[in-house]
Amino acid sequence: MSKHLDKKRKELAPFDHWYLILLGVDPHYQGKGYASKLLRGMLVRTDEMGVPCYLETETEKNVSMYQHFGFKVIDEFNVPETKIKLWVMLRENEHVSK
Repeated sequence: MSKHLDKKRKELAPFDHWYLILLGVDPHYQGKGYASKLLRGMLVRTDEMGVPCYLETETEKNVSMYQHFGFKVIDEFNVPETKIKLWVMLRENEHVSK
């Protein structure tokens, strides 16, 4: 799976970027703003550096959370030979998009 995801990332984001590989919050603490706090700190840094941020999520409800932070779905697909569906998202910042 990781080889396929690496290949896909190189296709979809062949430029300098940060790759958000994993963001997880213990289910007991979900819905309390911890994911937002983690994301905000990282996104401040990507904005300061002027680079976009790339991620994949296999949880559909996370798509809207990431969209709230400016990420846009750039692809969605089923990982070959699995039942895993992924949404690929990219967040450009003002320094990159202008």
